[in-house]
Amino acid sequence: MGKRYIAYEIKNIQPVLVANLDISKSGEIATLQYLPGSTLRGMVIANLKEQMADEQKKQKILTKATFYNGYPMAGEEELLPSPKGFYENKKQDGNLVNIVADTSAEMEGYKRAALGRFCVWKGDTIYYTSVEQRDALNICVKDKNIFRKDVLSAGQRFRAYIAVDEEETELYGWLTEALKNKTGYVGANRTSGYGKCRIAWKGDKPPYESAGHAAGGQREVYLYLASNMSMRNAYGEICGIDLEMLARLLGVGSLELKASATSICKMSGVNRTWGCRTPEAIMYEAGSVFKLEADQDIPQEAMERVRQNGIGVKREEGCGQVLFLESYPGLSKKEALSYAIEEIETETALTQDEINGQLNDAAKEIAKKRIQKAMEGYVAEEKINADIKRSQRGIMLNYAKYARVEGIGSTDRIKGYLAKEREKLERNKKQADNGDKRAALDYLESMVSQDVFEKLGLQKETLICGIPMKALFKPEEVQLFQMELLERAITFA
Repeated sequence: MGKRYIAYEIKNIQPVLVANLDISKSGEIATLQYLPGSTLRGMVIANLKEQMADEQKKQKILTKATFYNGYPMAGEEELLPSPKGFYENKKQDGNLVNIVADTSAEMEGYKRAALGRFCVWKGDTIYYTSVEQRDALNICVKDKNIFRKDVLSAGQRFRAYIAVDEEETELYGWLTEALKNKTGYVGANRTSGYGKCRIAWKGDKPPYESAGHAAGGQREVYLYLASNMSMRNAYGEICGIDLEMLARLLGVGSLELKASATSICKMSGVNRTWGCRTPEAIMYEAGSVFKLEADQDIPQEAMERVRQNGIGVKREEGCGQVLFLESYPGLSKKEALSYAIEEIETETALTQDEINGQLNDAAKEIAKKRIQKAMEGYVAEEKINADIKRSQRGIMLNYAKYARVEGIGSTDRIKGYLAKEREKLERNKKQADNGDKRAALDYLESMVSQDVFEKLGLQKETLICGIPMKALFKPEEVQLFQMELLERAITFA
């Protein structure tokens, strides 16, 4: 099964901040120097509102498309993360020593070569550079503290790709239309003058063609990570690189790691719905190189399959992209590459869609604050029936917590529980009174079925920034408020 690739470019017309959670620290936020696939996936999905409203189409977009990282361009040169494994003398005369290709090299008086963050290689030379960044100072009003952050300067272009299976023609059409001369937003602080980008579709083009792919039919290969990568072993644990699994993917009996040049990073993101970080994974950093030797010739089709599909975790978000490099052992020189940001036309006004979007975001935050304040008043004033035992309160609390995690439709589980328990009460009503149990079931049913806005004394038709409150939240968000109110009421009691 082959892949079809959609190439597109992103030009940031505003500064971009995609927080690098691995190296950021208190009072100082660092930014990634590229656009991660997870961020670009969110940008593209924002232009697919019609398809995302359909559950089947939504699942196809989320599971059948692989979003590659966006790496900077120097003019028309497509750049890649600088490969590791190179050392230079202290004179920095442009000559390099490759310690992966030549493990016996004499290293006295040498240090790691300065190759910037991105490069392109031609012949025996690495042409290197880095993206343009600038500092920005902000004030946290809540804590009354000043903090510094790095941002990508406006006027830079990035090349990225989306891979879909060849038979997914419908998905290919959706994604292509979402990229043609569109505007998108990436990163943080979007309502504060950051993250606005212009998107340009560049047709069908395989990724990283300029890197030079090694041919099959050889035992020794150089595996280069075009993005961060980490695999899982047979026990489901993050293990870095699993040579046994990689050998199976390459169609050989075994692989031996002869040499490597690597660094590691910690990858995690932020879940905006829950307001917390996602689980952290330790990965080999993009640019890491592994010299592998197989027990037999590696088939060309197996190398191509691994290159197309990637390896390891989070591949749909840009991780795990690998290349088998042909020219890596012959790289012996370096040269700085000219890199300049492009001039950005000054925008004199927001479009109507941008105005509406900012109004909607502001109204939603105001509504959330009103709801939270109303919840505080509700749990303080509306006492839970004293007849409800602590054990019953515990059961309700567990259901509320589970429903908040499970999302939309989870109230069906609660309704099923209520029906089952009421049936048991009817069967046993002659043996015991069970008044406390009935009170608990009545309370749980009222909290699940009654409209949460009505319960909190809020009018759904109330206009906030000209938008009715009921129009600001999706059904799953309303359900979250409902379950949060139940959880807070029981916890308070």
